Amino acid sequence: MLWDHGSGIFRRGEGGGMGVRGVCLDSTSGRELKIWEVGDVLSDIKATYNVTFDIIGVDVCSLGAVETAYELMDCADYMIASADEEPDWGWDYTSALGEIEADPNISPRDLAVKATIHFLAQYSEDYVTQATVYLGAFRTQYLPALNDMADTLNYYMYEYRYIIRSIRNQTHTYTSERVDIGDFAQHLRAESQLPQQLRDKASSFLAILNDTVIEQGCGATHLGNFYGMYIYFPKSYYRETYTNYISFSSQRWDEFLRRYINPTPMGVVIEHTPLRDTEDIQNGYFVVADIVGDSRDDGNVSVVYTTNGVDFTSAPMNHIGGATFRGTIPPQNNDTQVLTISLAWTGESLFTLIFMRSVLGTASTKTISSRSSMVKLWGG
Repeated sequence: MLWDHGSGIFRRGEGGGMGVRGVCLDSTSGRELKIWEVGDVLSDIKATYNVTFDIIGVDVCSLGAVETAYELMDCADYMIASADEEPDWGWDYTSALGEIEADPNISPRDLAVKATIHFLAQYSEDYVTQATVYLGAFRTQYLPALNDMADTLNYYMYEYRYIIRSIRNQTHTYTSERVDIGDFAQHLRAESQLPQQLRDKASSFLAILNDTVIEQGCGATHLGNFYGMYIYFPKSYYRETYTNYISFSSQRWDEFLRRYINPTPMGVVIEHTPLRDTEDIQNGYFVVADIVGDSRDDGNVSVVYTTNGVDFTSAPMNHIGGATFRGTIPPQNNDTQVLTISLAWTGESLFTLIFMRSVLGTASTKTISSRSSMVKLWGG
């Protein structure tokens, strides 16, 4: 059990206001644990003693977050937490632990569910929330679906920035920076002006919610809009604390947040030596692609090029780490006027950057408009 006061995922002084930004305030020292410190401690326990907890109960205010689940997902099977504040009395331990007395063989899943039910039955306050999260499904289903949705949001953010921002403003919030991620996905799915691909990603995310949030409930304030967890989603200012300390920032939500706050065109940026300056018939051209999507794992990426606009040739690209692939276009003769390149891949993928340069150096940069997958480099 994590017990005492709490007020979100940030440390004291981050996120605005005077409240504690962490969990388990020590009233003697005046210091609280940060959520990333909790993750570190639990990871050390698992590594040292080979212990994985059945249930981690978070009996504090405002830690029912995607970021909290991410910290705990490798250390426990179930997490129980509240997205909003808890009443001062906290959990009903007598009823929850009474389930073990009544049935010593009760499964961790059933105990976690009943603990949430008892908590919700204990209070009539409008702001009450609580959810039981199955961390196994969170790790294997929820995270991949959320990453896919974040990638697609990132891709379309500039072109559909006004619609996506309007949806953000309509979404249920717990504070100005804490948004119910399930409610946000519901609004995305319902918005007919958005691309079908984005709406489908939101639908896929919503489809796995019941496997992840296996029990939840709330008071009147959140009724109809509570889907179990909130996520950090600022409107206008991105806190670097999120990148520096919150482990979940290793996923792809933060990339979308940065583009949401500063929506620049996705674009395809090309660096190349113009053919008319190179006259290089001995060395090829390196093409480096940064891939976002399914192909970051399967490695089946190739560069497709043509010098006459009719005949296309495919050259394989090797996975050199992370989301980066590198391939080489063979040398072209001096008469080449146009070299057109694009990427081909298996699965459904989006790419963000392509760099093309000869081995002799980089002489210029070409920017292609958003959502373009074909690049023409003019020489002659």
